[in-house]
Amino acid sequence: MVTETKPLTAELSSEARDEFRSRLAAAYPVVRSLASLKLTVVLFAMAIFIVLAGTLAQVNKDIWQVIGEYFRINVSDLFTSRFPWGHPGAAFVWIDFQIFVPPAFFPSKPVVPGGFYFPKGWTIGVLLGLNLIAAHLVQFRVQARGWRLWIGLAILSLGVLLTGAVIAAGADAEGFQDWPGLSWSTLWMLFKLGLVALWGGLLAGLFVIDETRKAERGILIGSAVALGSFLLWLFVQGDTFRLGDSSMRILWQLIKATFAGGVLLVGCLLVFRRRGGMVLLHGGIGLLMLSELFVGTGAQEAQMLIQEGQTVNYATDIRSLELAIVDPSPRDYDDVVVVPESILLRNHKRHESPDLIRHADLPFDIQVVRFFRNSTIRDVRPGEENPATAGAGLLSIVDPARPVAATDPLGGTDMSSAYLRFIDKASGEDLGTYLMSLYLRPQTVKVNGRDYEVALRHKRVYKPYTVHLIDVRKDDYLGTNTPRNYSSDIRLVENDATRQHLSPLFAGSSTRNVDRKIHIWMNNPLRYAGETFYQSGYWKDPRTGVERTTLQVVVNPSWMIPYVACMIVATGMLAHFWLVLTRFLNQRVARPAGRPAGPSERTPSTRRQRRREQKAPPANQSKRSLQAYWLVPTILVVLCGGWVASKARVPHEPGDAMKLYEFGKLPLMFEGRSKPFDTFARNSLRIISDRQTFIDSEGRRQPAIRWLLDVIARPDEAEKHRVFRIRHPGVLDLLGLEPRPGSRYSVEELRTNIDEFDKQVRLAAGLAADDRTLFQRKVLQLRQKISRYTLILAAFRKPALPDLKELGKNEQEAAQVLQRFKHAYDMIRLQNKQLAASEPPLAVPVLQDERPKDLPASLRAWLSERQPWETYAEAVTTDLVRQKLFRLPANPATVSLQNILAAYRRGDAAGFNQEVARYRDLLVQKPPSYLTMRKIAFEAFFNHFEPFYYASLLYLLAFLLAVLSWLGWGQVLNRSALWLIVLTFFLHTFALGARIYISGRPPVTNLYSSAVFIGWGGVIFGWVLELIYRRGLGNVVASVLGFATLVIAHMLAGDGDTFNVLQAVLDTQFWLTTHVVCITLGYSATFVAGLLGVLYILQGVATPSLKPDFGKDLARMIYGTICFAIFFSFVGTVLRGLWADDSWGRFWGWDPKEN
Repeated sequence: MVTETKPLTAELSSEARDEFRSRLAAAYPVVRSLASLKLTVVLFAMAIFIVLAGTLAQVNKDIWQVIGEYFRINVSDLFTSRFPWGHPGAAFVWIDFQIFVPPAFFPSKPVVPGGFYFPKGWTIGVLLGLNLIAAHLVQFRVQARGWRLWIGLAILSLGVLLTGAVIAAGADAEGFQDWPGLSWSTLWMLFKLGLVALWGGLLAGLFVIDETRKAERGILIGSAVALGSFLLWLFVQGDTFRLGDSSMRILWQLIKATFAGGVLLVGCLLVFRRRGGMVLLHGGIGLLMLSELFVGTGAQEAQMLIQEGQTVNYATDIRSLELAIVDPSPRDYDDVVVVPESILLRNHKRHESPDLIRHADLPFDIQVVRFFRNSTIRDVRPGEENPATAGAGLLSIVDPARPVAATDPLGGTDMSSAYLRFIDKASGEDLGTYLMSLYLRPQTVKVNGRDYEVALRHKRVYKPYTVHLIDVRKDDYLGTNTPRNYSSDIRLVENDATRQHLSPLFAGSSTRNVDRKIHIWMNNPLRYAGETFYQSGYWKDPRTGVERTTLQVVVNPSWMIPYVACMIVATGMLAHFWLVLTRFLNQRVARPAGRPAGPSERTPSTRRQRRREQKAPPANQSKRSLQAYWLVPTILVVLCGGWVASKARVPHEPGDAMKLYEFGKLPLMFEGRSKPFDTFARNSLRIISDRQTFIDSEGRRQPAIRWLLDVIARPDEAEKHRVFRIRHPGVLDLLGLEPRPGSRYSVEELRTNIDEFDKQVRLAAGLAADDRTLFQRKVLQLRQKISRYTLILAAFRKPALPDLKELGKNEQEAAQVLQRFKHAYDMIRLQNKQLAASEPPLAVPVLQDERPKDLPASLRAWLSERQPWETYAEAVTTDLVRQKLFRLPANPATVSLQNILAAYRRGDAAGFNQEVARYRDLLVQKPPSYLTMRKIAFEAFFNHFEPFYYASLLYLLAFLLAVLSWLGWGQVLNRSALWLIVLTFFLHTFALGARIYISGRPPVTNLYSSAVFIGWGGVIFGWVLELIYRRGLGNVVASVLGFATLVIAHMLAGDGDTFNVLQAVLDTQFWLTTHVVCITLGYSATFVAGLLGVLYILQGVATPSLKPDFGKDLARMIYGTICFAIFFSFVGTVLRGLWADDSWGRFWGWDPKEN
């Protein structure tokens, strides 16, 4: 039996088919217009503008107010119950012109009236989504047919299911979500095995890809070598390099997301072929846009503020208010009725009308007389008009205040207040007007003989469980008040008892019967029952010492979407850029310079021949020219390399001189980290003098370590050194000083008019930073320099204690001497305690801390437990007391350092060198805590070597060679520049690796390291461009970026130590390694593209020298670099949002300009 399959349209009449086609034809222009790339560019520009406007608006508004007004849309505001049943104005925001003249740029604060309407962020997002969908309908068409199409669709379906499963796993509302089903150590091993499999795949690709496709093979070889080296190092290190559980948790989320993205990529490549990567990354962007919609409409945030020993069963939403009326009469619970903020505000807008807030559960009716979003409270003045007629408002009154803005230095939240009139429901009697405020405690309102506690408070969100705070900790860096970590030990309980009296709120959910002790710390939240608990803050009452933790409690079922979207986009970008890059490189290999390649030329032999021709110098060059082509770069590199090697030599003082370099290698603790004395000396002198050396009284240039030793051991001599740099004429006049070359002055010279200087310091300190004049700012800067100098003096002063020789004469005199000694000792201990608040340098490690047993209570205060490190002044004082009174041995580190300084004070070079060597041997035998001697010594060598300084000089020389190559002798100079850049790059890399080794951190942790790393990445991009195009532009780009960024880094180093410790939320190796490195590489690529654009303008617009083929190559360079910039910038930016989500539960975790 033969059957005939007819198309669906065959069942329709010809008129119906024609009508259907005509409708499609009519809709097509609309869809095509929506898919316009011009519309995409306009929408992106509008998105950038609304982000800018939202950022500037935070000068006067809180971030959440800005998010609500400028970006998100309340869907209920779009519709009304009356004609025309819509309110499109809710999709727009009124932007005042005033926000574009912020006080930071316009100190005179001009008033600019007026403004304009602009689409909100979500409005632009919806239009971008429509544009994306239309573009896919018009531009991206299915390329596969037959079985390939069906297999591709099946794999795509599987990828969608996997993606949904990964997202749904994060929204699990049943119990804990803190482990993947395997131990973290097992998962780490599987991760390493996965990298091995990837490495095997790279090697297999070399056998699969044809030899003629040299570009792919070259990239695979490079990738295989890099990954193989990393794997070798990883397995050699063993578990010493294993990521911690906190980092493994994040890695597990990203692995799941990457696997889902990989499956989707396979399906997209089968269905859309070469455009599969583009389709996938667009899908990831759409998913990321949906994530913001889900968060904006469904996420909830609150805080749990818990004191140690306290148990709570609710969280507080500090962005919302409620009026709570509490009936405490029931014996075992409180009966609470709350009035939401929205109802209070609605009543306040029409308080002049007779409308009241009425409800059957309220014991009285309410009218809002006045409402203040933010306020300050004070006592009522005599005779002052007061809206309150009862309660705490009779004694206190509030004044309106500007709402807290996101840019306020101290941050905080609005302290709202309201005047409320309470009216008896039955009789209509006025019960009084009460002041309700977040400043005040609940107030009692009596109604029909029953007392009600009424309070305006932040909204409470009650939970079916209780959280008991066992302990909260704030771990500071040693010797500082800088937090390294916050953590809380809690007990979480959920059972029938915790749900008692709250059952109506949780009807339909079952009890989980949980009773667990859990440890929560920064960047390691607890996920339980669809909620996430983040360690958000810590507070200690200065009067009582009671500690309190702040836990951020977030309900966000879609929290996994950004993780998945990020890896989907990254996978799609990698696939798409791989195809573009390999196609481009293959074309470069196949095409000789100056003409396109024809089909008949594309054979392996001709390609190899052309490659050799491109590498070799022209055949018409003479033998002497050929020698110069290789000899000049070789000689240049050898000379420069030898020069650099000579600068790396460790200094050797003459035999009869003090070995200051060896002293500089000794350790101390300052600003939370261990460092050599040399680093402390250089940083201190740089802050004071803007130099790392100084000129002594004999006109000789001396190192910073000698200045430090003079300050410590010879303070009278140190006061004569001219090290304080003062350039402002007003400050010089204030101190009675005359301008001089170098603008450096001694402590002796500063004392001339110090009283008047101190007066000006007090006047300047009493003003807000924005209100200070330039003169006042310079006065405070000099005060900071003097403070660093006096801090060093105080940390190394010798204690002035009475002599104890009189103790042995008679009992009466001994008692008097001991009393004087104790009084002096108490004063010195008080001074040391005050000194500790200034975070001084801790120069003495405590290697020995012996205390006698059964010590009487009266003497225990004399022998308090010692810290791992102490200031020199405190160590000498403590050891003196232990030796003289208790016959205890002194700390050997204290004795050694005393001997070193005494020898320096006497000018005894031999004794100084001997004591330095003895102290170093002691520290090697008894290593102090918090440091590694080898690392300390290497940092001192790094300071002496100064590789970044010499690298900047070499980059400058390479730039001159590259520019001169355009004027003549091009190939020799260009090759010389390239070889010199390669040499300098290795020096740059060594310096970068040295910083990683010293700090124990990834390469980028602050602005200084950002500049250094941006330059390093820029040199790589420039180097690669030069290897591909060989036009000298890559050399110019690499040398300019390398030199410029190192100069910027040098200027950024003026603030002191460039190895800053990281505060609690930033102290995470995983995010520093992923987000920070990735985003900084994006900066590097962006700077390279920008510099290439500048060169294009200079040659193509400012001068007529740009030739067509050169312009095309330059455009290709810019395009390719921008591709890398987009990848690293996008992935790095989204990873920043994921870091924020992992730290306090919000993808939009900082402000609009971040994400």
